[in-house]
Amino acid sequence: MTLGEAVAMFLDFVRVEKGLAANTLAAYEADLRAFAEHAGAGLEAGRLDADVVRGYLAQQSKRGLGASSAARHLSVIRGLVRFLVGERALAADVTKLVDAPKIPERLPRAPTVRDVKRLLRAPKTSTPTGLTHAAMLHLAFASGLRVSELVSLRFADVDLARQLVTVRHAKRGGDRAIPFDGPAAKLLRRYIRKVRPLHASSTDVLLFVSPHGGAYTREHVWRIVRTHAERAGLSALPSPHQLRHALATTLLAGGAHLVAVQRMLGHADLGSTVRYTRVDVATLRAAHRRAHPRG
Repeated sequence: MTLGEAVAMFLDFVRVEKGLAANTLAAYEADLRAFAEHAGAGLEAGRLDADVVRGYLAQQSKRGLGASSAARHLSVIRGLVRFLVGERALAADVTKLVDAPKIPERLPRAPTVRDVKRLLRAPKTSTPTGLTHAAMLHLAFASGLRVSELVSLRFADVDLARQLVTVRHAKRGGDRAIPFDGPAAKLLRRYIRKVRPLHASSTDVLLFVSPHGGAYTREHVWRIVRTHAERAGLSALPSPHQLRHALATTLLAGGAHLVAVQRMLGHADLGSTVRYTRVDVATLRAAHRRAHPRG
């Protein structure tokens, strides 16, 4: 069986057995046709080795293929190779000998504090809908909640007197108590007093109850953020998750302890929190002057 024939068989396999979307299949086919052309479509599939794969990736790199795209190409080739091993057309998975391209780590993109303030001021709190949206946005930013945590938050988990919210998540290291600020507390009191009784039944345990009853969805929160970002005139529209990024970078730039921010955000790995420690030169200089013995 030639490599060209192997590619055709593999594409039929993923089309029928995997049920991949048309766009994904088209991308697979384009990548594998390019690989087969480089290796030689007449090459016996059983003679495919790691050097052929490395040579193809090197050729693509010279043509300007980025690390992320190269990683995708290698992933597709690995799929083909594992298929051939399963069909006994190839003795071993030769891609295990090929190092994956190193993809540069992308730092979390966060809106500026100024943009966050504009976003939080955008909802019209004189209306029930606006007040609900304002309470949700303020709490999300003040406490760094994930969207899933925000929409599943229970009414009993909010302590307005102490300005604490308890997030219950057994799979993420158990419960964690998170403080929130005065503006969020003020809006939550108004929402609980004026709006929640309009939508919540006696059996509703959630803090935020939608106008139709029941929980808000993650997609709904996404639309809320985008709607008010547009209303605030923000050119770069943030996502709900970026409010967490903004809070983390703000806290760390203000001198918060890394472990405290990790606990607040519910990161299982401290490495996830470390990504937010990028600071600007001015902040770095100020820290140097404060801490250095000859500062």
